[in-house]
Amino acid sequence: MSFADIVGHQKQLATLRAALASGRLHHAYLFLGPEGVGKHTIAVAVAKAIHCEANADDFCGQCVNCARITDGNHPDVRTVAPLADKKEISIQQIREIERELNYRSFTGKRKIVIIDPAILLNAAAQNALLKTLEEPPQESLIILIAPNAGGLLPTLRSRCLRLSFTPLPRPEVAAYLQKQHKKSAEEAAFLAAMSMGSIGVALAL
Repeated sequence: MSFADIVGHQKQLATLRAALASGRLHHAYLFLGPEGVGKHTIAVAVAKAIHCEANADDFCGQCVNCARITDGNHPDVRTVAPLADKKEISIQQIREIERELNYRSFTGKRKIVIIDPAILLNAAAQNALLKTLEEPPQESLIILIAPNAGGLLPTLRSRCLRLSFTPLPRPEVAAYLQKQHKKSAEEAAFLAAMSMGSIGVALAL
C-alpha cells in the first residue's frame, strides 16, 4: 500500500506530500472531519512515509518500519487515546508523551504522536499539550484528530495547521468495498449509501 491506494482526499494528500517532499512539514496538524472518512489512516500513512525504509516521501507498507507502525509498536510513533478504563485523555498521558518527544529518535527521523480523538483531551491535558505545541521539540510531529474543533481550546487550535476532511463520494466508497472487501456491486452500493461517505461506517455495517 502507498499514498496512491488511499481513497479520496486528494487535495489534503497533495498538501501533505508536498510538505514531505520539501522537508517542510508543520510541527502540528489538526485533522478535522466526520468519523471513519480516513483521517486516522492518513495520519498513519504520513508516519509511515517519514519512516519507510524503501520509499522516499511515500511508504511501501512492507518494510520493518511500516510493519511496526501498522502493529502499533514502532518506538518513534505513538497513538494516544483514552486508557481502557477511562473516558478522557489525561494530563499524565500528555506528560509521558512530552518526555518521549524530548528523547532522541531511534531511527534518526521524526518522533510522531497521533492523538485520536483529540476532543477527549481533558482541560488539563489540553493546557499541557499547548506548552509542547508552543515550544515543539526538534524533529517532532503531533497530529490531532477530531470530528470537529468545538471541544478544543482556541489557543490549541491556533498552534496547528488545520486540514479538513469531508465525506467521501458514494462511488468511491462502493469501489473500495468491491476491490478491497470483495463485495458485490449491489451490496457495495447499498453500504456506500448507508455509510454517508464514511468507509469506517460502511465496514462497521
